[in-house]
Amino acid sequence: MKISEILAFLNTQGKNVTFTGNPDGIIYTMSNLDELKDHSIYWIRTRQFASNQLIERLKQCKDALMVCPFEIDGINCIITDYPKGIFFSILNHFFSKSRESTISERAVVLTDKIGKNVHIGSGCYIGEEVEIGDHSILHPNVSIICPCTIGCHCEIFPGVVIGADGFGYYFEGEIPHREIHFKGVKIGNNVEIGANTCIDRGLLTDTVLCDHVKIDNLCHIGHNVKIEENCLIIAGTVICGSAKIKQNAYLAPSSVVMDWVQVGEYAKVGVNSSAVTNVKDKITVFGTPAKRLSPVAKKED
Repeated sequence: MKISEILAFLNTQGKNVTFTGNPDGIIYTMSNLDELKDHSIYWIRTRQFASNQLIERLKQCKDALMVCPFEIDGINCIITDYPKGIFFSILNHFFSKSRESTISERAVVLTDKIGKNVHIGSGCYIGEEVEIGDHSILHPNVSIICPCTIGCHCEIFPGVVIGADGFGYYFEGEIPHREIHFKGVKIGNNVEIGANTCIDRGLLTDTVLCDHVKIDNLCHIGHNVKIEENCLIIAGTVICGSAKIKQNAYLAPSSVVMDWVQVGEYAKVGVNSSAVTNVKDKITVFGTPAKRLSPVAKKED
C-alpha cells in the first residue's frame, strides 16, 4: 500500500498526526527496530531510542516509515504524541487477517442467543443461558457454564472458564459446606480475556466486567467482583470475591486484591503486591501488605 493510503485511514479515524516525507512510498510489512527491512513501518517512543546509528541504518532502507513523536530528517515520519497507539491502529487495519465467523462442529452450543459474525472454536462448551454479542470471538476450549451475557467485539482466548462456583463455604461445627451460587457473569463490549483465566459466577449478585476491560492469561476473578471500564489485569493476578476495581486501574503481574477491597480509579497495584485494604484513586501501591509509593498522572490520549 502507499503511505498516502495509511494517512487517509488515519484521517478518517480523526487521528491527530502530521507527516513528513514521500506519501507515494510503498509499505509491504511491519518490523521492529532490530530487524530493519525495506518497505516497512516502525514505531519509536522517544528520542532516547533514536540513536545516530539507528537513523543511518533506517536511511539505507527503501521507503521506511517511522511512527514517532518527532521528525527524523531523511525518513518518512508520521508524527504523533501517541506513536504506539497510532502504529498498532495501522497494523490492525492493514495487516490483521480477518477471521471467518463460524461455529465449530466440535463445539457444544446450547444457546440460540448468538449475535452476528460470532466465531466459536473447537471444544467450546456454551450453556443454554448464555448470550453472545455481535463480532465476538471464542477461541478453542472456552467453557461458559452459568448465566452469562457477553457484549459485542469481545475476544475470549483458549481454556477460559466462566461460571464455576466461587470458593464460598459456611460451617456447621467444623465441617465446611459449599454456598450454592445463584447468579451469573456480565461482560461488556470490547472485553478481552486471556488464556486459562477463570471467572467465577456471582453468589447473590453478578460478577461484572465492564466495557474495554483487558485481562491477561492465568488470572482468577472471584465471585461478585466488579471490574469497571478500561482496567488492565495482568498475568497471574488474583482478585478475591466481592472486590471492586474502579475504572482505568492497573493490576501488575501476580498481584492480589483481597475480598471486599476497592482499588481506586487510575490506581496501580505493583508486581507481586497484595492489596489488603482499599487503594485510593491515582496512587501506586507496592509490597505485602501494599503501601503507597507515588501519585499517578492521568494517561493522556
